[in-house]
Amino acid sequence: MPTLKGDLLCAGIDYITATQEPGPQLEELRALALSLAEVELSLGMYGKPYAAQGYEGFKVGHIAYGERGDGCMIRLGGPTAAAHWRPVYRNARHVTRIDLQATYRTTPEPPQAIRKHYDELLRWSKNHNGRLEPEVMIGRGDAVTVYSGRRASDTFLRCYDKGRQSKQIQFSGCVRYEGEFKGKRGHTLATRVYRSQDEWSVSASLIMGLFNRRGACISSLARSFYDRTSLRKWLQCPARLTDVDRSLQWLAVSVRPTVSAIVQRQGKESLRGLLGLSD
Repeated sequence: MPTLKGDLLCAGIDYITATQEPGPQLEELRALALSLAEVELSLGMYGKPYAAQGYEGFKVGHIAYGERGDGCMIRLGGPTAAAHWRPVYRNARHVTRIDLQATYRTTPEPPQAIRKHYDELLRWSKNHNGRLEPEVMIGRGDAVTVYSGRRASDTFLRCYDKGRQSKQIQFSGCVRYEGEFKGKRGHTLATRVYRSQDEWSVSASLIMGLFNRRGACISSLARSFYDRTSLRKWLQCPARLTDVDRSLQWLAVSVRPTVSAIVQRQGKESLRGLLGLSD
């Protein structure tokens, strides 16, 4: 297989979960959650009740918030986490989980690069008495994800084809490397990134260093730098699919054939009446 090459497209925080006890900082987190939820709703996301570990509240788009007798819990994911994790960290008593990511556009293409990493991680594991044996999961559209470590541990790594997973054109040909950190380690790393002057560099170096220590040959990627002059063309791409977009896709794929059959048999007027669209 050819040597892996690539350019860093983006890096930073991809997910954060934090808690706080009753007091002024809880009120700050509540206000942040409500304001972010309003933005998510305006972008076409659906809101719904949320309950987990005794916390009760709401979930909308990439944000979840809940409260219980001893405090609150807030979770941010994806672009919402990347943009707003700092005020969450600043007002939280504990960061219970944080995910860091580094996304590279690679040569060879992601399927070959990910297979290469699986072989490297497996070889390292066999040479270390089966420690951290990697696993492979095949998802929708034959998207392959390689895992390293146990999900319940404080450090869990994964890499996958970000273009296939997200179905977003700006991530076509990209491999995303992620680390999921929990407990004390998660809070420690959140503090380290928060205090840094360069969030991208710190996040990318942490993630790529961990993959490297587990046998993945990524030194050529770790040395690369993102060409910031190309940022404008990526900003022209849609950032993500909203819940409304997904609903419209579902209607087109799953419902449209049934509707067409009804129209052919009963006519458009009967369908309008059934759906309450007569007016």
